[in-house]
Formats: sequence, C-alpha cells, structure tokens
Amino acid sequence: MLGAYAYKCPFFTGDNQARDGSTFWVRCEGGSCVRLPSRADAGAYVREYCASYDWQRCSIAAALMERYQKEERNE
Repeated sequence: MLGAYAYKCPFFTGDNQARDGSTFWVRCEGGSCVRLPSRADAGAYVREYCASYDWQRCSIAAALMERYQKEERNE
C-alpha cells in the first residue's frame, strides 16, 4: 500500500507492487488498473487522481461515471 491517503475516488480499490519491486499498479473498480514504473510514480498518480477532490479528471473515473449514469437513465 502506498500510504494512508484519504481516497476520494469512489472507484479506487487498491494498489500493489510486483514481487520483484519493478512495477506498481493502481487498481480501480471493474478491473481497470494503471501500471507505473516506480513507487514514487504510483504515489504521484494516487495523489493527483485517487486521493484528490478532483478525482473526476481521471479518465478511468470519468468513463465509469458515464457508464453508471447511462445505466441509471436506462440507455
């Protein structure tokens, strides 16, 4: 885990590191994930999107929001 951030994005499900420490993943609802080359990069991504009040700027979150809104409208 990258730290004790106050996750604001409702789609954030977790993060993990490759066994060899070479890559990090930030995971979102529905199986979406972002692969990053270092812990520092993953931390920066989480702070920018997952733990941000502006989490809607994330393309994954925006796509999931659009999908759920369409479902609510029965489209």
